[in-house]
Amino acid sequence: MQNPNRVKVAVVQRKSNVSSVPFSLSVECRLMEPLEYLQTRSDTVNFEVISEAQLHTENLSADIQIVLFNKHLSSDALKMARVAKSRGVAVFFDLDDWVMGFPAYSGARMSAENFENFQSFMELADEVTVANERLLHEIRPFRNNNVELLTNGFYTEKYWPHITPPDVESKKIVLTNADFLKMQSFKAEFLQVIDDFFNVHSDWSLDYYGKLPAELKGKPYIRYMGYFSYPTHKERLIQEHYAFSITPLGGIEDRDCFFFNSCKNPFKFLDYAGLGIPGIYSCVPIYEGCIDPDRTGVLVQNTIEEWRRAMDKMSSDANWRQAIRVNGFVDVKNKHHMRFPAQKMEQLFLKYLR
Repeated sequence: MQNPNRVKVAVVQRKSNVSSVPFSLSVECRLMEPLEYLQTRSDTVNFEVISEAQLHTENLSADIQIVLFNKHLSSDALKMARVAKSRGVAVFFDLDDWVMGFPAYSGARMSAENFENFQSFMELADEVTVANERLLHEIRPFRNNNVELLTNGFYTEKYWPHITPPDVESKKIVLTNADFLKMQSFKAEFLQVIDDFFNVHSDWSLDYYGKLPAELKGKPYIRYMGYFSYPTHKERLIQEHYAFSITPLGGIEDRDCFFFNSCKNPFKFLDYAGLGIPGIYSCVPIYEGCIDPDRTGVLVQNTIEEWRRAMDKMSSDANWRQAIRVNGFVDVKNKHHMRFPAQKMEQLFLKYLR
């Protein structure tokens, strides 16, 4: 029998801040995934999703007790938040990126209106949640009330419940980027590394999800996969039987972008390792903080030599790939499971049960 005292929650979906797609992956993985976990595993939460593009007072059900936003910067979203507050609905605002300024490589820009709306959200929100300690420190000056740490998680059993040796392993590599390639100083060298790799390994290919950079268009080894919702992307990653993944990210060599990058989160490690895909990652703070080098993933400095060596070894050593596949999956399931953020979210919600 369903608990009549469940907390009623509304999630506001929005278009991406960094691309033209009409959905936000951050909303899906930061809010909808833990809510789905709670709705499935707990008897305390019911949730519904409404679109920012269709925000009207009547879209917010009368029994909604909490409304969730993630990096919403529009005036329409702010207006909806104010309407919710006037009706006694608790407003939550979640952050998993630094939104007060975007790096040169990004397709996103922060307008004066967006900044004012962000400050207004900081003032009116009943709860502000952030994804990591760096954001926790950086957001406090904008917020008179508390800021809560809500870590990231991966819902392993939803997508890939048991790690098993792949029955089929393709000679395909995967790279996912919602925005453009997130590096500047090393970008030309990185592009040279992958050109050289596929010139030598002509039987291998690269599947690219997200916004395909101009520098990669027309490359014969690339299959452009486009954009997918968060759950559909996970399903595709499983279906394609990828041998391994590559995740380049600018480090300290990109001084203008380093602060922004240091506020980011290791979503790609959680996604890939949680689906049994071994990965190579730039050795930058967000990955150094969660990857056990050469055990749960491969960390490389942004140099031609290290990227080349890692890709050559990953492509040629099936035993190494399998060890990283298993260790990464176990690490995500034990340390970064969706139950951890879901439980924290539930604790925050229960404060507003009425």
